[in-house]
Amino acid sequence: MSDLQGLSFDDSVVQEILQTPSILGDENSGPSSGTREDWTKLSALKKELLKTVLHGTIMTEYLRANISPNGLIVTNVPRIFLQDLQFRIDWSQISWKCTRDWLILIINTSKRLADSITVQISITEAAIRTTVQLAQFKSRLAEINLELNETKEYLTRQKINKLQKDIKRFSKEKIYPYTKDDYHCEVNSETSDDSEAPQRKISVPNYSSSSDGWSSDEGQRINRNPLAGTRELRAFTDTGGTRS
Repeated sequence: MSDLQGLSFDDSVVQEILQTPSILGDENSGPSSGTREDWTKLSALKKELLKTVLHGTIMTEYLRANISPNGLIVTNVPRIFLQDLQFRIDWSQISWKCTRDWLILIINTSKRLADSITVQISITEAAIRTTVQLAQFKSRLAEINLELNETKEYLTRQKINKLQKDIKRFSKEKIYPYTKDDYHCEVNSETSDDSEAPQRKISVPNYSSSSDGWSSDEGQRINRNPLAGTRELRAFTDTGGTRS
């Protein structure tokens, strides 16, 4: 090491060395393929966007079905007044009003956060594109989207299963069925079996920051159709989680 003392190299020498191909492959070849931190951040942002949009979409289905997610509110009527029909109706009206406002808040928050995450994704992608060839960028992005599809399928199954279970619970009156039009609780002692429970098919939309489909009759902004006009919902990762 003593022979190297006193030696120094200017930046041009360093850059020339770093431009040589890495023995570890493109992922570790420095600026030519984007930093590992940038790709990790991009992957995390896309996953966060998926979860946010999916959650807002499922909550929209609860609002559309006029039911509340099991556990979101206290649904047990105090036993001391359980036999009083008027109390049960009034209790249900108040419960649904609160739940409906909470659902709208969750949906609106999902949209707001999705807008913010989408901007962060665009900024991160732009930063990576300045340091990587287009072919490399598309190849790596395809890998991220493939992993995202697997996450999407898993989370979608989980959330749809819970939604369908809650719909069955409401149809069997284990939780009181609410009608949002007049906030009236229909009290019926008869229950239906699982075969009579409604089935709903839910798909995860591409996210769009368009204002279409994000308004309600009550003047509050809610996401009635996260895809903004498309009933046939495409796979979220078709556009890499960003607006085309």
